Amino acid sequence: MLPWCGDSGLIDISNACVQSFWSAILPALLTITFVLVSVAPSIRIFLTRVRDGIKPPFQSYVVLGEDEMTETSLDTQEDATTDNIHSTPFMYQWRLALLAFIALLEVFAWTAFGIYHLVRDDGNSKIAIFSIVIGTTWLYNVLKPVFCPRPTAYIDMFILYTFHLIFGVIRIGASIYYLQATSVAILEWIGMSLNLVAIIAGLGIISTMPLKIPSDDLRKEIYDKRSPEDYASIFEWATYSWVYPLIKRGNTMEMKYEDVWDLTPAMHSGPIFDKFSSIERPNLLLRLIAANRSDLILDILLTVVTVSLSYAAPYFLRLVIHVTVDSFALLCILTSRILDLIENPTPERRSEAYVLALLAFVCAVLKGEADAQHLFFGRRASARVSAQLVNAIYDKALKRRDYSGVVKEKEAEPNKDVPKSNDPKPGADIGKVVNVMAIDASKVSAIVASAYLLYGGMLNIILNIQIYTHSLMGSAAFAGFAVIVVAWILHIYVTRLKIPLQKGLSTSRDRRMSILHELVNAVRFIKFFTWEDSWIMRVMDARDKEMDWLKRSRMNSIESATLWAAAPVLVSFFSFFAYVYQGNKLTPSIAFTASLDLRVQPLNVFPNFIMQIFEARVSLERVEAFLNEEEISDYASSPVALSPDPETYDGALAIQGGRFKWNKVGDKKANPPQERSGELNTQPVVQTEPAGPPVDAGEIALRDGNYFELRGISVRFPEGELSLVTGPTGCGKTALLLALLGEMTIVEGKLVRPKHTSGTEHLDSGAISYAAQTPWLQRGTVKQNILFGYPYDEQRYENVIESCALLPDLESWEEGDHTEVGDRGSNLSGGQKARVGLARAVYAQTQYVLLDDPFSAIDIKTSRFLYDQLICGPLLASRTVILVTHHVELVLPSVAYIVHMQDGRIATQGYVKDLQASGRLPPLQEDLPEEESPKPPRKRKQRAKKPVPDEVSGAVTLSTYKTYLQASSYWIWIAFALLIISSHVMTVVEKLWIREWGRAYGNVQMDTSMLHRPSKNASFDPNYQQNLVFLPDAGVHPLFFVKVYAIVGFFMALFNIASTTTLYFSGLRASRSLFHRLLEKVMHATLPWHDATPRGRILNRFSKDMDAIDISLSNNVSTISNALVNFLVAVITVIIFFPEFIVPALAIAFCYHFVAVRYLGINRQLRRMESTSRSPIFSGFGELLDGIVTIRAFQSESRFMKEFHVKVDIANKMYYNSWMTSRWLLFNYDVLGAFAVLATTLFALSGYVGAGTAGLSITSAMTFTFSVYLVCRFWASLELELNAVERVAEYLNVPQDFPTVIESNRPPAYWPSTSTTPFLSVEDISVRYAPGLPRVLSKVSFTLDAPARIGVVGRTGSGKSTLIISLLRFVDPELGRIVIDGIDIAKIGVRDLRSRITYIPEDAVLFSGSVRDNIDPFKEHEDVDCYDALRRVQLLGDDSQPRSSASGPSQAGADTSPGPLLTLDTEVAPGGANFSLGQRQLVAMARALLKQTPIVVLDEATSSVDFETDEKIQATLREQFNNSLLITVAHRLNNIIDYDRLIVLQDGKASYFFDTPLKLFYKEGGVFRDICRSSESYEELEATVAKVRDDLQAAST
Repeated sequence: MLPWCGDSGLIDISNACVQSFWSAILPALLTITFVLVSVAPSIRIFLTRVRDGIKPPFQSYVVLGEDEMTETSLDTQEDATTDNIHSTPFMYQWRLALLAFIALLEVFAWTAFGIYHLVRDDGNSKIAIFSIVIGTTWLYNVLKPVFCPRPTAYIDMFILYTFHLIFGVIRIGASIYYLQATSVAILEWIGMSLNLVAIIAGLGIISTMPLKIPSDDLRKEIYDKRSPEDYASIFEWATYSWVYPLIKRGNTMEMKYEDVWDLTPAMHSGPIFDKFSSIERPNLLLRLIAANRSDLILDILLTVVTVSLSYAAPYFLRLVIHVTVDSFALLCILTSRILDLIENPTPERRSEAYVLALLAFVCAVLKGEADAQHLFFGRRASARVSAQLVNAIYDKALKRRDYSGVVKEKEAEPNKDVPKSNDPKPGADIGKVVNVMAIDASKVSAIVASAYLLYGGMLNIILNIQIYTHSLMGSAAFAGFAVIVVAWILHIYVTRLKIPLQKGLSTSRDRRMSILHELVNAVRFIKFFTWEDSWIMRVMDARDKEMDWLKRSRMNSIESATLWAAAPVLVSFFSFFAYVYQGNKLTPSIAFTASLDLRVQPLNVFPNFIMQIFEARVSLERVEAFLNEEEISDYASSPVALSPDPETYDGALAIQGGRFKWNKVGDKKANPPQERSGELNTQPVVQTEPAGPPVDAGEIALRDGNYFELRGISVRFPEGELSLVTGPTGCGKTALLLALLGEMTIVEGKLVRPKHTSGTEHLDSGAISYAAQTPWLQRGTVKQNILFGYPYDEQRYENVIESCALLPDLESWEEGDHTEVGDRGSNLSGGQKARVGLARAVYAQTQYVLLDDPFSAIDIKTSRFLYDQLICGPLLASRTVILVTHHVELVLPSVAYIVHMQDGRIATQGYVKDLQASGRLPPLQEDLPEEESPKPPRKRKQRAKKPVPDEVSGAVTLSTYKTYLQASSYWIWIAFALLIISSHVMTVVEKLWIREWGRAYGNVQMDTSMLHRPSKNASFDPNYQQNLVFLPDAGVHPLFFVKVYAIVGFFMALFNIASTTTLYFSGLRASRSLFHRLLEKVMHATLPWHDATPRGRILNRFSKDMDAIDISLSNNVSTISNALVNFLVAVITVIIFFPEFIVPALAIAFCYHFVAVRYLGINRQLRRMESTSRSPIFSGFGELLDGIVTIRAFQSESRFMKEFHVKVDIANKMYYNSWMTSRWLLFNYDVLGAFAVLATTLFALSGYVGAGTAGLSITSAMTFTFSVYLVCRFWASLELELNAVERVAEYLNVPQDFPTVIESNRPPAYWPSTSTTPFLSVEDISVRYAPGLPRVLSKVSFTLDAPARIGVVGRTGSGKSTLIISLLRFVDPELGRIVIDGIDIAKIGVRDLRSRITYIPEDAVLFSGSVRDNIDPFKEHEDVDCYDALRRVQLLGDDSQPRSSASGPSQAGADTSPGPLLTLDTEVAPGGANFSLGQRQLVAMARALLKQTPIVVLDEATSSVDFETDEKIQATLREQFNNSLLITVAHRLNNIIDYDRLIVLQDGKASYFFDTPLKLFYKEGGVFRDICRSSESYEELEATVAKVRDDLQAAST
């Protein structure tokens, strides 16, 4: 009760005194608060402290820098007071003057109004006083812009204006609503209207003032390159009109990355991750919540406002009716109230009805605003979570231990209940790690954006139960809620089964991606051996297991969908049954509101959402498991430069009493993430080995359970000298280098490494440059790979190019050092890759240089050049160089210190002179004649890089839809369309039955259904006043109507479930078909295509794109199909039963079309660019995982992290701007929906329809408006998912290899026969890789007989590999032909050709599985033959005991020692990472021995094997292949000097030499003689040739 207003209550807004009271008191309190804050320092300080206490949860995660904006806010007003109007830009002065003028008018008007009532003395003195108080509050709005002028918006004034607007609207609304009960003078009406106009004008001015002002530098970039988000006005934020310039741009041009606005600094990847990294919480979930708490809290609060606004109309209009959180709520209010008015019409209630419609419209707009804002904060949190997770994963990859050599445990079968086996485990392989970033991180971020469905839905259910139960149906509603409870219990049981299914699906997907990663990396090798079909079967086996899990998951989803499809029908059925059983009449106003299933509407989204929650939970666990993996020690990973410790730094690289072993999963002594300290990495690390066996069963376990170790390692490499590490194959040379790099687990002892700091002569005294045995190259230009992030020094760069013998290669390449390097350097020869990796290590200004066998892939002449110009040159002078090589005689003259490894131990070490003096080292050989000094490097002409073709652009083509429909079968889609149409037709039948049910009551049939006049709708609805003649009276036979309603609901649910099931299984069929076709096409694609296509892009097709096709696409198709059919059914229903609505519907549809076209135009491009911009993220991440050892050796983690931030920002700006356009769409559609509600209400109140038809039409119109939004909103998502189909379809048309089999021209089974003469004929062939490129081979001809041994010799890049791949027909000659045993190889299938040739490449690749699987993949030989082959290649000794085998990682090519037993069952990690490079070559050699084909090609097959082992292997080759044509490409001349013939290539163009080694050796000026003279074993070669000559002379005599 208000004492000033008689007996009126506080909320009796019909009383003018109560209106005036609230209009005065609330603005007055706010004004006093603002004044006190502005002028009272002590109060201001107190409020500031209070604000600081509650601000952190709401504070922006990342704020703008001081140099990027000028901000004026409530807490900085003391600075603003020093400004004056003259310091404000002129463009803003008129706004301030107009604000002051409007407020001054309000002061005069309200004061005059109050004085008028006081003078008049009409009993309204209280109103007069309140009016004067209102006028006084307006003084604040007059003085604020005068004394505190500024160009930015006044938040305090905006709040005051908003309250004045609210109370102004209440005054006018109450006057209209209570028109008959109150008397309002004309002057008062004019005054209230003018007051409202003035308030709206002032509010408009403030709303158009920007919140912040950009600096002059940034002002030019706003709306062009920079997002205006931070500088938008209140109005622009409320309507999201600040996004429209971007939308307009997207509809007028084909956008590129640079055309999209850059992210605001608050959304940049770097700052977001830096702050996320500083947050410490017990688990990842709490870290994410803490990092994004401001957005999450605002999302929650605004969601509560949204739900509350959904119920605001019933509160203000005194309507108590069930509503829901979605946009149907306000329309449902109207439905119930309007139907009630139509059923009980009175002329006096006409004005009430129209006021209700207006207020409902206002509430709908406000709800739309709150909805858009809470979704903005939710989506911003989602974008930040995505950035935080992918950056955390990338950062972890830079620090985690390398597990690439670990063999995983066997996969669990889907039909076994093994949930624990699918739990997240450490030691993720590359395939799983890529999945964690590509799929799991996106699932977690997506659930953040949808989190409002959980807490908003729960709040809505609580309000729903209260309102629905006590108002609409009373206690009968409890029957429906009992059904909901039962459904929830069943749903909980179903969803519990989802967790192990999701874990099993994720595990099977990881295994499938691991196999695919192995396949893509080794596709060349697979093609060499024609193993395409067997690998396709292997991948499809893994895919089938994944599809089994996916099928079970889909069945679980169908069970859940069945529950929630049946729940609405059962809820309405039991509620109606209980209601009519109690004797109540089910009138249209009750039936139509109840039939909207509003109790179930919030729950309808829960099944999919809860599934997503469980999927996100599994994904979060997988991400957290990866982030908790063991990390390498601080001294090996140093993203931040540290200063040296003077007490421990002695300038040496040393190991003291070291014992090292390969990283193993579950190694308890490893450094967990939280224990990594920031101590200097010069500190020695001492660790002890734990007792007990390894804890992970998936590790490499050899027969006796032993593991490779380096033991008893004590060595100190001299500073500024060249140190040499030697030893037989598998002795642990590479392992020693990796131990120095900190990549092995230290069990005991000390590793001493200097710190990363600037030393003398501009060298970094702590950094280490490293050239791995298997060179790791980034995708980029040759120049970028050499510089590797170091500053460009032209002179140094030129010297490095010259010293590393790269100058001839660069001059031969069309684009010079701007030549693009393919994945893993696939378009470079082995020697070129080695020299580029060597140049990178030399160019880096580091004190320590570790070189792992750089000469193995390089010819003798080039090796000599590298020794003279590089090893002995100025670039490595005064630097500590540790060189691993088998070419001891070549480098020994310059070696100062030597370490000889044997069986994982140092057998001999010391200075060379000391070892020679003690007799433990043979005396040095005489230096060979000096080579002619190379010419000084010439300045090369820089050529522009050719642009890389962009991804496909534009709208999704019809062919894409056709591809997907064909993959899933047209008949299935026809059945799906029929089922979904039937389902929605049954929905209309349900509404029609409810209408007839309401008419079947006798007392309802005869009632008039108009407000003022008889119905004029007879022509549209002839049965308007009649129920169907065969229906009984609903009051007498209510159960009859309940039964029919149940039957209709049953068929409606049945069709719904059937359509969902059909859609799911059509999706599975399409997924299976597209995956198999994609795999076939990629597997049989040409080698040039594989060389030119990034591996990450290929893997992205098999991972993220296939995941979208497997799961997301079906969900979007379901949503759009339902919405589209809903829309069509609603339009047809309205046209038939309510044709008057067509006129406003057309106008609204035009507006919808205008908004939709512009939204789709921009959103399609943004989503497409987002998808394509993520490919570099994943491909770059795959490169990082492959080259992590090299990256950490160069201490380039920070640079790679910065480059990754740039990639993430590009992808996120597409993602973020895409969702901002969606917010623009949502707000505009909500406003249009509110207009649709208003139009529907007005027409329903016009008297043209009855209660039943009005209910049917209104609900159909509601469906019409909301369905249009759903179609538009999800169509963009559907196009994004169809982009995945489009990208997959693009790969279905890649260039294919030659036919595997030509049935009409298959060679005979005995082909090729070595008895044919000539056996192999190369007839004038010329080869070029693509039109327009120079010829690699030009007019090469020779003939070969068999059996024979042929050597191919030439400088690196001379065309040796091209000749070999031409023989294997990976390229066809441009001119000429190759004939084998009388058959032109171009006339037969490549499988028939390659299966009869054994090819062993230089980079031998092993595959995951056992040793037996690698040497005898088709199980064609007995165990004794396999062991014999291993013995012949020196992997087993003559006594059948193992010679060597080891386990370890390796991007570096783990060179290891014997120790563990090697058997046919020994597990091999993907890529053979647990074998050294030399051991891989030996296993490949054993495979060749078993295959025994007429033609054997060895391409540097023993380049990484020590000379002693190589000699034994060569003897084996001579013995085993004495009946074959043996073609050997070799840099070790000792291996081919006694061959029958040599092919010496010179640049591969026109010059080549084909003759016996004897003639070529003695040919003066010949290329072969020059190569021999460059060899360190020249005397041995000369002796061998002399022996051959003597033997020939003896034979001739």
